[in-house]
Amino acid sequence: MIAAAPLDGKSLGATGLYSAFEASRLTGVPARTIRDWLTVRSLWKPRIEQSSSAELFLDFLDLLEIRVVSGLRRRRVSLQKIRAGIRHIQNFGESSHPLISGRLFLEWRRNRHNPMSRLHVGDRASSSDRKPGVVDVQTGQFAWHELLKLDDVRELDEDDEGAPPLRGRDIEKMLDEGIMFSVGVRYHEDGSPYQWRPTEEAAPEVVLDPLRAFGKPIIDRRGVPTSILAQMTDVYSRDEIIREMGVTPNEFDQAVRFERELCPA
Repeated sequence: MIAAAPLDGKSLGATGLYSAFEASRLTGVPARTIRDWLTVRSLWKPRIEQSSSAELFLDFLDLLEIRVVSGLRRRRVSLQKIRAGIRHIQNFGESSHPLISGRLFLEWRRNRHNPMSRLHVGDRASSSDRKPGVVDVQTGQFAWHELLKLDDVRELDEDDEGAPPLRGRDIEKMLDEGIMFSVGVRYHEDGSPYQWRPTEEAAPEVVLDPLRAFGKPIIDRRGVPTSILAQMTDVYSRDEIIREMGVTPNEFDQAVRFERELCPA
């Protein structure tokens, strides 16, 4: 699905806000692992400025990229290669979170069986800051042969010295995993994600939207946080909650199921 305006990322209300514990609950990745990936391994720098406290805060894009990294780890891709792959794609002018770029996934899906095309690398940067771009400026197509030409490229950081080289097939794995985890994610025209339905089949009315309720799970039509609906069951009956909160019986049932079964605290 396509929305008219891109996510500007200039306020917490526009980016979502999640603690490491909340991110763990929504992604299934342990909070301590998330902290390790971002504060020790430095896979990428969270966009939200961190306070001096020990708590780690993430935004909507961080949340989605954590899901992809988790999938890559299950496929036995090393953290060194994931970090190097992220930076390699970024060097081609892609977004700060390339593993969740809908634009990149769409083109990869189209070109999956012909990555070594005749396309040549373009240049989308200004003359003062030139670097290769993933998109050919003359054709508007992706230069996959340049992006995947990595046979002689080793890891990018000094502390990765001695690690196996990053190869084109590692980048392919990252893109394939990104496509797999793009299910349930809606993208803007520029390829940036703006909404996620984490349990699209079991609870399709539950969404995470960084522009609404700080990105917490809500019922899409009404914007009511699922956590509030579930908590109200401690005091009120199902019929009372449905009537007072203006949700349908199906929406209420999905919210409670999401909180208690699909994504329990």
